[in-house]
Amino acid sequence: MKKLLALILAVAFVLTAAVSVSADFVEHDDAPTSYLWLNADGSTAPSIAFKVPASAFKNGTITLAAKVMFGEDIEGSGHAYVKCYAYSNEEQYNNFDYLMTFTDFAASNVDIEVENDEGEKVPTSPLGIWHDYTAEFDPFNITYGDYKDTATAPAMLTIGIGFYNATGTINVASISVRQNNEVVWSLDFSGGLDLNNESIIAKNNMTADNEYTVWGVELPQDDLEGTNIAQGCTCTIVGGEKEGDPLEVGGGVYKTSLTDGVASPDKDYSSIWFGFNPNYKTVTQETIEGVATNIGRAVIDLGEAKEFSKVRAHVWAANESGIGVFTAIIVHVSNDNENWTNVGEMLLGVEGEVYWAETSDSFESQTARYVMVEFQYIGGVWGFVNEIQVVQDTVVDVSEEESTPAEESKPAEESKPAEESKPAEESKPVTPTTGDAGIIALAVVSVLALGGAVIVKKSK
Repeated sequence: MKKLLALILAVAFVLTAAVSVSADFVEHDDAPTSYLWLNADGSTAPSIAFKVPASAFKNGTITLAAKVMFGEDIEGSGHAYVKCYAYSNEEQYNNFDYLMTFTDFAASNVDIEVENDEGEKVPTSPLGIWHDYTAEFDPFNITYGDYKDTATAPAMLTIGIGFYNATGTINVASISVRQNNEVVWSLDFSGGLDLNNESIIAKNNMTADNEYTVWGVELPQDDLEGTNIAQGCTCTIVGGEKEGDPLEVGGGVYKTSLTDGVASPDKDYSSIWFGFNPNYKTVTQETIEGVATNIGRAVIDLGEAKEFSKVRAHVWAANESGIGVFTAIIVHVSNDNENWTNVGEMLLGVEGEVYWAETSDSFESQTARYVMVEFQYIGGVWGFVNEIQVVQDTVVDVSEEESTPAEESKPAEESKPAEESKPAEESKPVTPTTGDAGIIALAVVSVLALGGAVIVKKSK
């Protein structure tokens, strides 16, 4: 019987993917800078599912959202997907006897509507295009199995990413669940993916050994000049009634570390951002030059007094959707965490954008143990920031070069001929490929050639 149910459900998935799922699709001009990718090559099909506990939502409709790009290499009779299941028992994931309802709210074989140059919406294949997929879904409206038309409440939702009778690549930047215009659960990959994360309820064909071949995470690159001595240091939100670690005191789902070295530039309503908010008692409110202003403060403990020449903060000054715009970001220093000295303001960026605010070139080098950054913002209850850097100039040791006589340097005619350098086509591809044995061998050669490179990923 269970096999029969599984077969019926599989057929249902295909039929569901072949019709509209009452979802809205919005094309993205810019690709996100961090995302999870899975690659199915015919012999290995990775998949992963995340748990959304029932405590995160109430009886009623929720909005599912995911930022996804299905690769142009998707092939097969089936499809790649992002789907949501509702189960009546947390211990019975993937047991269809306990499945209550489901939806494939993003699928590679469902056309999307994209506006053309004439302003008309035309059906377009989703392959190779980043989109925001959203769908209204009522997990309490039971539509499947023995629970159909009953009042049984779901014990959990699962959000799954994977393939059904298909090969190719799927890229997912973020997933969220909203209810009553509030994000109640979200997931992003700006800090990488820890396969032992407690939110993962299941994973198939995904291990540390096949990372970067079957699955991987693309991470944003930082253009920092110097050394960020704040990375990994303790950061505390202070000043409001609620003080503590940003991962604990942030408003709603907007909780992220401010010193983990990850500064995602994506305009995404998810946990890639820390949110100051007076409703969550993480700010004070003052009238500055006649304007009611929210003030949030973050203190970084460098462990001991250290010299630094710049302070930066990565912010989103949206000035819309409840997110405010910054009017001033001020740097204070202290050696006892009690007596503070104002040492300057940061230069602000363009309103509506994500940017690095940073102290100017005239900022005088400081030596202190504690650095407090004060964020003043107006125009919304939220003040969004996701990274603070305290920058120390990089000192280049040239003593060895100076000690080497000029006449001992290698003559130009003895240098390595250009034709012996590594061809560009042997470098490691940035995006995953479906690959065959030849491509795999080429990737191995590339990895060996890049033996000096180190890939560092940070898990929240």
